[in-house]
Amino acid sequence: MKLSMDGKTKSFDSNPAGCSKSESINVLFLQKAKDALSEIVKKNNQHFRVYAEVAYIKCEFTQLEEDESGPKYGFYRNPSISADFIKKFYQEADVSPDVVEYVEAVGSAVAAADRSELQSIDEVFCKNRSDPLKVGSIMSNIGYTEAASGICAITKVLLAYHTGKIAANLHCNSPRQDVAGLRDGRMCIVTDHMDFNYSYTAVNGLSVTGVNSHVLLKGHYKQKPNEPKLYVPKGSRFSLLKLFHDQNCHVGFYKTLKKLNEHFWFPRMAVFVRKYLKHCLICLERKGHSGPKQGFLHPIDKTPLPFHIVHLDCTGPFQRTDEGYKYILLMVDGFTKFCLLKPLKTLNAQELIPIIRDTITIFGTPSKVITDRGTKFSSNQIRSLFRELEIDHHMVATGTLRGNGQVERYITTVIDMLNTTYNGSSDWPSGLWKVQQSINTTIQKSTGFTPIRLLIGCNANIPCIQAHLNDVSVTECTMDVRADRQLAYQRLCEQANKFKTRFDSVRRDNKTFEVGNIVYVNQDHRRHDKLSPRFKGPYEIIEILNNDRYYYLRGIGNLRNIIIAKDKLRLWSGEWVDPI
Repeated sequence: MKLSMDGKTKSFDSNPAGCSKSESINVLFLQKAKDALSEIVKKNNQHFRVYAEVAYIKCEFTQLEEDESGPKYGFYRNPSISADFIKKFYQEADVSPDVVEYVEAVGSAVAAADRSELQSIDEVFCKNRSDPLKVGSIMSNIGYTEAASGICAITKVLLAYHTGKIAANLHCNSPRQDVAGLRDGRMCIVTDHMDFNYSYTAVNGLSVTGVNSHVLLKGHYKQKPNEPKLYVPKGSRFSLLKLFHDQNCHVGFYKTLKKLNEHFWFPRMAVFVRKYLKHCLICLERKGHSGPKQGFLHPIDKTPLPFHIVHLDCTGPFQRTDEGYKYILLMVDGFTKFCLLKPLKTLNAQELIPIIRDTITIFGTPSKVITDRGTKFSSNQIRSLFRELEIDHHMVATGTLRGNGQVERYITTVIDMLNTTYNGSSDWPSGLWKVQQSINTTIQKSTGFTPIRLLIGCNANIPCIQAHLNDVSVTECTMDVRADRQLAYQRLCEQANKFKTRFDSVRRDNKTFEVGNIVYVNQDHRRHDKLSPRFKGPYEIIEILNNDRYYYLRGIGNLRNIIIAKDKLRLWSGEWVDPI
C-alpha cells in the first residue's frame, strides 16, 4: 500500500500518488425488513428512516500473489479472479449486473490496483449497458480509514439515497484512460455531484490481506406527491379520525392512513393515526391478534419416576348409557405415559374424589397433579383433598390447552379409538378397558417404550393379539428397568427441546406487562358466535407469576381473580382525549 505525500487520494486519476490515512467511526443499524418498516412510525413519536435494503452480501478470500519475499499484500487483485467473484455474487443474488446504477469501488490510488479493479468492474457490469456505469470511491473524499473503510463506503451510498445525489470523487482531474470501459464511455468516474434513480448500487470491498467483499443495496425511496392537500389543524384531527376510522368500519392502520393521505396532511400523521387506533376500544374488543403470538414455551421438568407428575382431565359428554355414564376421566403419568380411563356420571367432586383416592392407593402419591381450571378441579373438595395428601395442585392458565397438553393429546386419541370401535354406541364404557390397554401396550414415540414396560418392567398385549403369540415369549421381564427409564428420560428431554425450538420459532417475546397495567383478555375459547367480542375487560394486573407466562389479573369492579397466559393479553393504552 502506497501512502500519499500531499495528503490527497487521487482515486482513478491518471497520475495516482497513493492514499492518505484517516480515522472514522460509523454506526449502521441493521434490521430485518419487516421489523425496520414497522419501526418507521413507532418509538415515542420519533421518525426512523429506512435508507436502503441489503439485497445480498458476500465475502471471499483470494490468494495473494507472491514473490521471493512472500505474499504481496495490498489492494491489487488479478482482474479475472475479481471478475469471477463478482459474477458468482450476482448469480447467487439472482440479480442482473445491468440493473446496478452505481459502483462504490475501493480506489486506493495505486496505479496497478486501480486499473485491475476497474477492469474487473468493466467485465462484469459494462458489457450490455446503454448508459455509462457511475463509479466512485470514498477514499478520495476522506482517505483510507482502514478497518472502517467498508462501512464508510456503505455510509456514502446511504447518504446518496437520502440526498438523491452521489458525492463527487475529489482530486480526479484527469480520469485514467488505460481501461477500455473508461476510454470507450461504458463507465464514468463521478467527478461532479450526480443525480441518480435510487435503484441498485454495489459496494466493492478489498482488504490488504486478500479478502474480497461485495454488497448489493437497493434504495428505499418513496416519491413525494405533488398534488396539494388540505392541512388539518391540531384541534380537528381527532374528529377527522372518528370520521375516517370509526365511521369507516374501523379499517386498519394502513387503510386509514392511505385514505387520509388522499386529501389531508398534517405533521406526523402516521404517528397520530397509529396512536388513535391503539386507543380505540371497539378495535381492542372486537379485532383479533395479528402477527406472531407472544410468549415462549416452558416445558415441565420431568423426573424419571412413574406417577411423579400426573395429568388429569375430563372429556364428554358422550351418549348417555343405561347406567347414567356420560363422561370419561383421564389420568396420565407424565413420565411413563401410562393412562387410566374411568367412566363418570357427573363432573362433581363427590364422584372424582373416590377414583383419585383409589388410584393413589395403587400407584402411590404423586408429587404434582396438573389440571385445568374447570369447576370440577377447582372446587373446595378437590383442593382440600390435595392439601390433605400434600400434593402440589397446579391449575393451568385459563384457555391454555398446551399447559396440560399431555392429557389433551390423549383425549383426542381416546375419542378416535371409541369412534372407530363403537360407532357412537351407548355401550362405549364397556370398551374403555380395551382402549386403555391398547394405549398402554403400544410404543410411545416420545419415549420409545410402551407405558406398561416403563411402569412394571415388562411388555404386554391386548388379549386378541396375545392369543396368537402363545408360542412367543412377549411378557418376559425386563431385568434393567432402570436403564430403560433413563433412556426414556433422555428421549423425553430431546423431544421437549425439539418441540420448544419449533414452537418458539413462530412466536415472539418482545412485549412486557407490568403490575398496574390495564389489559383486555382474549375470549376465543368462550365465544358462542363469530360476532361476539374477542376480548373482554378491562382487567388490572396485580401480580406477575413465574416463567414469564402467566399474569395474575383482577377484574376492575370485580373481586374475582384469574390466571391467564401472556398470549391472551392485549394492553390498553388508556383514555385519550382530543388534543387541543
